[in-house]
Amino acid sequence: MKRVLFSAALLGAAVLVGCWDTKTNPRYCTDSTTCVKFGYAYCNTALHECEVGDGGVATDGGTDGSVACTPETQVTDCTTATLPICKATTHTCEKCGGNADCASLVGKVCATSGACVGCVGQGDCTGGQVCEPTSNTCKPCTSNAQCDSGEGICDSGACVPTAQIAFVDNAHCASPPTGASTAPYCQVNDALAASKSFLRVKGSTTTYNAISIPSGVNASVVIVGPGKAAAVLGTGTGAQFETNGSPALSLSPSGGFSSLVRVDGLELLGSIASGSKAGVFCAGGGGTASLMVTDSYIHDSGAEGVSATSCTLTLQRNLITATKGGITLGSGTTYIVENNFIVAGATIAAAPVRLDPLATGTFRFNTVVDNNATGGAVGGIDCGSSGSKVIESCIVFNNTKVAGSQYTPTCTVTNNVTGVDAKNLNPGIPSLTADYHLAATDTACIDKATTGPAVDIDNDTRPKGAGYDIGADEAK
Repeated sequence: MKRVLFSAALLGAAVLVGCWDTKTNPRYCTDSTTCVKFGYAYCNTALHECEVGDGGVATDGGTDGSVACTPETQVTDCTTATLPICKATTHTCEKCGGNADCASLVGKVCATSGACVGCVGQGDCTGGQVCEPTSNTCKPCTSNAQCDSGEGICDSGACVPTAQIAFVDNAHCASPPTGASTAPYCQVNDALAASKSFLRVKGSTTTYNAISIPSGVNASVVIVGPGKAAAVLGTGTGAQFETNGSPALSLSPSGGFSSLVRVDGLELLGSIASGSKAGVFCAGGGGTASLMVTDSYIHDSGAEGVSATSCTLTLQRNLITATKGGITLGSGTTYIVENNFIVAGATIAAAPVRLDPLATGTFRFNTVVDNNATGGAVGGIDCGSSGSKVIESCIVFNNTKVAGSQYTPTCTVTNNVTGVDAKNLNPGIPSLTADYHLAATDTACIDKATTGPAVDIDNDTRPKGAGYDIGADEAK
């Protein structure tokens, strides 16, 4: 009786095991006939599992006599990044051969490596994001160069749709213009008059007219050119703006209106021949003025490179040179001045950097060198007659210092490199290159700051070494 009961128990256990295998193993089989209809050649009756083989030895790379993968379970079976697809006829993990192979992996496309990835180009991303090439993932843009093969505009982390961009090209003016790349406006002011908000300016051998932001309306404008490097080369690939008798760029809203303007990659010259004007002029007395100037070349102006009063101003990664007064930030101005070369200024009876007592903001990681202040002016930075302005992690050196110092007493100097000077905290003497970048011998400047901006004047990542480098340039 006990023997019968024991045999019955074994039979029940066998039935249970068989049911479990059938439900949980998609390759469960009892004979090869079962396997053939699912695309497998052979039933391993010892394992009750279909596999690719000749009736004896598995040939599909399995380690236990089983197949390497099934299409139904390829996510867990095919774990090598460049072999993500289970081929149904051989049940082996292989490279993807096109986007269709990756269709079952939601949001994936096929890369040349054979891996199914998040993206291989901007077209694979949505919401204006760009494809980060190292990780093949979609991320917010950080520069204009990432958008539309360098011909687009990055705004607040998203590439602006091409249909929203108005192109400006004075060498190929359309009549009438639509703003499309094939029918561009001739001048920036023409596009502004048509209420365009995103402008892309083409490089040209012909100077563009000065930019004047409309004052009697609310204006929100982004203007992008070929870049500072293109302008400095002087080969006609930059976008130069100059008009006698006016600043190259001016905004002065009136009647309580606001002007919110960002310019990037332009060449800006204030008037010299007919009235001395600043390269960039921002005044918000009659309205609200906000201006950001980045990656631009501001030079050879009859007055300051940049002049601002009652303006919210950001200057980042600009070359400001050969101007009669580098920058003047007047009363009511709120400023961020960071990663700029303010160098080789023309002779003038004033410091190359002037900060009004009623201006407030951040002045750090700038290179202020070789400016020619005469008369009773300090050589480098004038922080006003009262109050205190922090000058942080800057190179302020070799400016004519008739008054005996590179700074006025109201400057609070923090971690600067100046040379021999009563206000200096680090008496290193920089041996800058001809274009004001750091030399390898500038040990007084290299790795000397513990915090700093994420990039330098050339948009190179900071820091490169153990710390951030003083001045606008991060040593390579």
